[in-house]
Amino acid sequence: MGSWNQPCNANFSATDSLVGNIATIGLTNAPVTLSTPPNSGAAWAGPYQSQSALLRFTGAITANIVITIPVPGFFIIENRCQVGAFYVQLASSGGGNAIGAPPGQKTYVFNDGTNMDYVDLPPVGTYLDLAYAGGNSGLPAWMTACTVSPYLVCNGSVFNQATYPQLYALLGNSNVTPDLRGRVRASFNQGTGRISASGVSGDTFLAAGGADTEALGNTNQLPQFTPSGTVTLNSLAFSAPTSGFSNDATNPGRVPVTNSGSGVPCAAILASSSLTFTGAQVGSASPSSFNTIPPVQIAGVTLIRAG
Repeated sequence: MGSWNQPCNANFSATDSLVGNIATIGLTNAPVTLSTPPNSGAAWAGPYQSQSALLRFTGAITANIVITIPVPGFFIIENRCQVGAFYVQLASSGGGNAIGAPPGQKTYVFNDGTNMDYVDLPPVGTYLDLAYAGGNSGLPAWMTACTVSPYLVCNGSVFNQATYPQLYALLGNSNVTPDLRGRVRASFNQGTGRISASGVSGDTFLAAGGADTEALGNTNQLPQFTPSGTVTLNSLAFSAPTSGFSNDATNPGRVPVTNSGSGVPCAAILASSSLTFTGAQVGSASPSSFNTIPPVQIAGVTLIRAG
């Protein structure tokens, strides 16, 4: 009388551990299986790793590490490891799907006794812009640790619609990821009509287009220009009169032409009342196109939440 027996004490200790205990586990390039409480009635020596509110992993790992969680439940994972190109993988003792522990953050996960899964990832179809230097070659290491990656690279690749049925439906029953390589994303016009140039429909999902440069092929692509002073036409220089062209009986519609090399007036007077100049140009002959890309910085890779 007046004292708690061991099973009852163990139950309360387990409850306290689930609510507030932090289990810090130093990793040393070897697989880890979380410790579990004893069978009912045995002496309590906890708190135990598998009955902790937060599992914190530390250490500088130089290999991929598998952490086995032997009991079902919800867990907060904090991966403080210096991971480099390696990952920390979370697996259930049931042998089902495994997931990666994102480095440098706390992640809410669930073990149903067979499979591990995330609890707090954003909805399927959400874009993730990741400052990741390896984005040219694929997913970051912690995503490759997942049996089914929660994200896919937006590079126009084909994915398995049976594996990612929600993403397949969101993309209009398409099993091809959006190709956002070297592109800037834009929202629907939504009635504004703001995106319509270069053949891109701002009202069509995943419509794409535009070019790095725009060729100059029409006069309406050049600004209006009124010559004044001397305009160079190949090897000749035309001196524009300040009061307009003369139009008297002697020289109707004619203008004097000088040699641009010496500036000495030529003896001949052009006889035609309308002049056609072969090779005449306004602006620069090279380049014949201009760059349409605004100032940018390549920040990483764009992923899409897949499953």
